[in-house]
Amino acid sequence: MPVFEAVINPPDNNVDKYDVNGPTSGVSNGPGSRAKTKQLVDQYRAIVWDCGDLESITISDGTVNSDKSNDCTMLINWFEQSEHVCGLWVCGDDIAYDLDGLASTPALTLMSTWCGVDFVATSYFDETGGRTGGGTVTPLVTGDADAGIFVHAGVPDKWFAYGGCFVINQFDVLDKTANGKYAASYPVKSATNRYAAISSTTLNPSGFNVNTMWFGFSFQYVRDDAVAAPADRYELAKDVFAWMQFPVHMCCYTDAEVPSAFKLSQNFPNPFNPSTTIKFDMKAKGLVALKIYDVAGRLVRTLVDEVKDAGVYSAVWDGRNNIGADVASGIYFYKMETEEFQATKKLVLLR
Repeated sequence: MPVFEAVINPPDNNVDKYDVNGPTSGVSNGPGSRAKTKQLVDQYRAIVWDCGDLESITISDGTVNSDKSNDCTMLINWFEQSEHVCGLWVCGDDIAYDLDGLASTPALTLMSTWCGVDFVATSYFDETGGRTGGGTVTPLVTGDADAGIFVHAGVPDKWFAYGGCFVINQFDVLDKTANGKYAASYPVKSATNRYAAISSTTLNPSGFNVNTMWFGFSFQYVRDDAVAAPADRYELAKDVFAWMQFPVHMCCYTDAEVPSAFKLSQNFPNPFNPSTTIKFDMKAKGLVALKIYDVAGRLVRTLVDEVKDAGVYSAVWDGRNNIGADVASGIYFYKMETEEFQATKKLVLLR
């Protein structure tokens, strides 16, 4: 798979522009032999660098063990000379493995000094047992509180890193160094934590932040952990770019998909027997609770108590309490509560 490099123009141009290059690996055709430092410094604020499952020449260093195109030095010069905030998002199964093996000054300076990344292992599958020891092919990745980028209202985001084939998908296991922070973790199957993503913020000589995010797997292997809108890929990209201090556009939503306000609708049918549906809207991602109470204010049933993405949802109450017993006919109240919204409505159960 070829290296894919994407760059985003600064927002002050009033034009959203996305350039994608697919250089052939190993023939001095990488961005390091094409882009000039002044071009990057003047035009670009963020670079997304995704190498898929490529094992070598992921980010070349100009040596005989890599490729004459010196991508590492190109990125370092961009960091050092920019007079604005910079952001680099690195994604790929084996980029840390590749650069650690090169052990050249440009490779290690980029990975360790600027990105705060230390290479631990080239295969999470092998680290968790491999073929004979029950290795995990598709780990459930969890946002880490150390960086807090993928944690909302105290609840970490979760998504799968899809490993369709353990021979192809060898997800890098990472650790932090320098200014690095743990951004996301793989599931722990031993006493040793295994980290999937590292973030870092470093000041360049001009006093501007260089924000980097490093995934030990390709972005193309991100899969949802639950059926809900929006997709986890969108949420991850939104969180990364917001943390990098770049504007986030809601271009992936339609007006119908993203409510303009939190809302709790009247249940239907009402009165009801044996069940009723309650719809509610989330205008932003966050922790939401939807609970049923009796006329004395006692909790009868918890229908929802979890983090939800922005969107329209529904919950069904079957007239039972939290231990599964039928409740008596009568008037009940249902309450929706988020960090910034509360609403209560009445419903009637007739048996």
